[in-house]
Amino acid sequence: MPVLNRVATPAAAVALAAALAAALAAASPAAAQDLGSCQFLVPSDTFVAGYGVYTGSLHSEVKLRGDGHRVQRVQIHVPKKPQPILLVFSAYDPVEWELDIEPGAKLIGVMALGMHSQTVSRLPERTPIGFSTVKDGQGRGCPAPLYVYAQNEAGSLSYAAKTTFGRPLTDFRGSYGAKCLAPNCVVKTSAAPSYLQTLFGGGSAPRLTNTGIIRTSGRLIEK
Repeated sequence: MPVLNRVATPAAAVALAAALAAALAAASPAAAQDLGSCQFLVPSDTFVAGYGVYTGSLHSEVKLRGDGHRVQRVQIHVPKKPQPILLVFSAYDPVEWELDIEPGAKLIGVMALGMHSQTVSRLPERTPIGFSTVKDGQGRGCPAPLYVYAQNEAGSLSYAAKTTFGRPLTDFRGSYGAKCLAPNCVVKTSAAPSYLQTLFGGGSAPRLTNTGIIRTSGRLIEK
């Protein structure tokens, strides 16, 4: 199978990914799941934040049908900024992108690309999102799937963002495997302190305060 992120130019990477996705789609039935849409408005002053991993490094409770790869989680801090924020994710393995959103942050949309199924959790309701993966297919108006995690390969992801939304990446952070991607990031927990921790301490780890929904390009196994 061709490696989608190691070709000569960003345009060539996208073209190769499109050809591969088309070939796989022709060989298998169309996905029944909702892959969303990348056809939403992105203002000219938007901060386009790109994140890439090969795999995640945190345990995920997300279980998907028909994928032999285990879902791993990455936590993404979404800070409050004066301008709106668009998130662009890219991964090889199936990844749960868990959002840690600061109060007042203006998240206007998400695009998730990859080889395997991608999942976004703690997503505010009504936030536009589009998926494009080799395994599941392409959402409406979304670019061809690709995965990028090295800094010197971020041009392919920036090119995909620019051709889709008219805006290249403002910033890119990548890692082969990561727990979180942000300057001096601290992984937060969603678990409440236990009774003993409340009595004797030890339950003071930073906690996630935002809630939201889960959207995935795959087929979610309900608990």
